[in-house]
Amino acid sequence: MELNETKSAIVTGGASGLGAAVARRLAAASVQVSIFDTNADQGRVFAEQIGGRFYAVDVSDAASVSQGMAAVKSA
Repeated sequence: MELNETKSAIVTGGASGLGAAVARRLAAASVQVSIFDTNADQGRVFAEQIGGRFYAVDVSDAASVSQGMAAVKSA
């Protein structure tokens, strides 16, 4: 798959660790990155650093994921 500005990605757990590394790599390839994480403070700062968007989402809660997906679609 070619990574470029025509692609978008949601990275769960993207505020730190392996998720952040994946988000950083995707952003470096001009992919539109949305980060789902429960750590709002760290997530917002990191998303701003890479030019992505942050959504406070708990992936263990179906309603939270649905809300996050709706927010990404409307962005």
